[in-house]
Amino acid sequence: MPRPQTGIDEKSKRMEPHEVLENLGRTIRRSRESLGLTRPSYATRCGLSVATIKKVELGHDLRLDTLVRLARGLGLSLVELIDEADPAGRSMRQELRRLSTRVGLLEAEERALVTALVGVLEKQAAGEGADEEPPRGALVPA
Repeated sequence: MPRPQTGIDEKSKRMEPHEVLENLGRTIRRSRESLGLTRPSYATRCGLSVATIKKVELGHDLRLDTLVRLARGLGLSLVELIDEADPAGRSMRQELRRLSTRVGLLEAEERALVTALVGVLEKQAAGEGADEEPPRGALVPA
């Protein structure tokens, strides 16, 4: 008899990407509601549109800079939000560790570029550098 689908790859015990996004969306919604924030008030707090908040809460794809804004809007760091969404660390924490390892393997100049990129994303999420031209493809608040 075939085993029922659990949504978790039995070999690696990792959640599928769509499950990670759905879980993250539920976590963000619960956290927002526990703070007594409506979607419009949370959107304003994050510098995002209500439509973006709704899409994220429904588990749609999102960008790193959007995720940073969402975490800060809840008064959390990115790591704290990820821990809430995936406390077992089966997927997101593993991906962060893997990314960290990959960055560590880069040449010094490449590591500096990645670090600078993360700094730019953090500044954008914090609303700094508003006078500067946003990078191509960057999420700009509505």
